[in-house]
Amino acid sequence: MMMRVRKPFNLRLALIFWSLLLAIFSIYGSMKVVPEFIGALYTRGAFFSICKASFRDEPTIQFWIWLFIWSKVAELIDTLFVVLRKQKFLHLHWIHHALTLIYSFIVFGDLPAFCRWMVSMNFSVHVFMYSYYTLRAVGIRTPKTWSIAITSSQIMQMIIGFLISLTTSFYHISGSKCDVTLKSGILGVFVYGLFLILFLNFFYHSYLKKNSNATSRQKAE
Repeated sequence: MMMRVRKPFNLRLALIFWSLLLAIFSIYGSMKVVPEFIGALYTRGAFFSICKASFRDEPTIQFWIWLFIWSKVAELIDTLFVVLRKQKFLHLHWIHHALTLIYSFIVFGDLPAFCRWMVSMNFSVHVFMYSYYTLRAVGIRTPKTWSIAITSSQIMQMIIGFLISLTTSFYHISGSKCDVTLKSGILGVFVYGLFLILFLNFFYHSYLKKNSNATSRQKAE
């Protein structure tokens, strides 16, 4: 109610600092977890990478997974910036942040094998996403293709997360041994499936539909 009657806060410097901080955090996170993920995938195979939680014996990997989980609490500050600056508040924004927070604590807290995929993907995407946010906050104009590429990478992340969750659920049903609980697999199918729908809808309305409308107006003129 208070924000309806007052002017937007000027939080440019705070936003620059916050976006840069998360970009640096994501870079360090990627450097810590991605090598283990790549090693598991290319030296031991796809099944091992999603079903064998060998990283449970590596304190550094565990530490960064826990930092990743708690970073989802910190990322709620993104929502606070949107509210205080009176920007357009998308349903995708708060649903994504809220569900990711809940999902991360429920699922990743048990260190399931497939979280090496999920954490590595999310850290990597956030390197580019928060670097992009930092440039925008500084006032540097970026090509539209950058935002399209970032949204596309998020969509790919949701597709992979959905398929991996579906695969681990199938392994449980078929009796294969997998270091991912059936509950975690089913939750992943639901969460990543929902995110995929939301991000595809956002992509369509933000890029495809706008381009289609612009083309129609040009033809009419």
